[in-house]
Amino acid sequence: LLKDSGMTALPQELEDRRELLLTMSLHDMAEEILRIFNLGEKEGAYITTFFDHLRAFCNDTSTVLEDFLEAWDDELYKKTIETPDCDGVRILTIHKSKGLEFDHVILPYCNWNCNPSHATTIWAQPSIEPFAKLPIVPLDYRSVTSLQGSIYEEDGIREHIQNIVDNLNLLYVAMTRAGKSLFIIGERDTKEMNRSCVINNVIMLMGDDIEGIPVHIDNLEDSEQVLMLTYGNLNDDDIAASARKEQKARDTDPNVFEQEPEPLPVGINSFKSNAKYRQSNDSRRFADDATDETDRMRMCRKGTVLHQVFASIKTKDDVESALRHMEFEGALYGEGITREELIDDITGKFDNPQVNEWFSDKWTIYNECTLLTKDGEQRPDRVMTDGSQTIVVDFKFGKPSPLHHEQVKGYMNLLREMGMPGVKGYLWYVNENKIASV
Repeated sequence: LLKDSGMTALPQELEDRRELLLTMSLHDMAEEILRIFNLGEKEGAYITTFFDHLRAFCNDTSTVLEDFLEAWDDELYKKTIETPDCDGVRILTIHKSKGLEFDHVILPYCNWNCNPSHATTIWAQPSIEPFAKLPIVPLDYRSVTSLQGSIYEEDGIREHIQNIVDNLNLLYVAMTRAGKSLFIIGERDTKEMNRSCVINNVIMLMGDDIEGIPVHIDNLEDSEQVLMLTYGNLNDDDIAASARKEQKARDTDPNVFEQEPEPLPVGINSFKSNAKYRQSNDSRRFADDATDETDRMRMCRKGTVLHQVFASIKTKDDVESALRHMEFEGALYGEGITREELIDDITGKFDNPQVNEWFSDKWTIYNECTLLTKDGEQRPDRVMTDGSQTIVVDFKFGKPSPLHHEQVKGYMNLLREMGMPGVKGYLWYVNENKIASV
């Protein structure tokens, strides 16, 4: 309808990128919409809270857009935003207000009953036989009259008094949050034991003033009252003058520790991602012989699997168990690499007499053992020794490079410094099954 009337309801970029947005992940989609609408500068508190709930939903539940929209309609839209920068009325519970202070406090519906709203369990110690045979009994308690006339009447009275004390303590917390004025809305002349009754009785006993503080009782309806306690008269001019005086005191006070903190606006920005996939040089050299992108990825994956096999076995008889372990770990599934294909490939490598000797049982093997140096650590793929000679081998799956020789030379020097006998080094280019002596 808006389009037919010539009006634009949404940014044009959103319309243009609609199909692309639907292909994005839920989090990326939200960030892109935020960028298009440019909401982060003025709505920082809302946006950051929204993304907190979005991230929690994706981590705990689902990343499907429809699921999130359903959760939003059911529950998430009710979530509150916590921010110290509140230019208005701040709503919070009495328990959360403890330790805080506000210039003006309103206690609405201050008629909560001092008795529990539903049956609660209290524990009593019976003192009359035969009930005293039980050391302790659970009782359902609703009010002081619920146990009246029973052997547990004193326990009910004790619980009732404790409830009143707890409620008075909670009321004390609420009323002492006010620095300048306190507004209490409750019931007048109620016969039920609730907070309004306690306040009404106290005010009637204390008279018109409490230590010079005027007390005003204004009728709203026949059954309601507003009880207002203020420090002096409260009007717009007084509030404005008080605010100016406090601001001037803060501006001129040299003590930085007595300055009231002022919240700083915090915005959130989303930027267009320019990340692109780029193939690394090493992987390009490794897969130069592949015909297309799928073959290159498959060759890279196969090289990783072969390296893991050769780096984990001691002899050629260990190949079967190594592959079973990788199958169990899920390393051979979903990549187009079968167990049979790997066995054929690995068996062909052992046709090389030198490789076959390396994977015989004549050696003491150190697979990927770390060599610690003062500059860090190095980890050759395979070190073998029979007591008279030591052979270090590094597996390579790309094309030969002079850097490979330098790498193995470093291993050889470290092994000689360790006192290993007859150190020799080799590079094994696994794909071509060629060996280069270092």
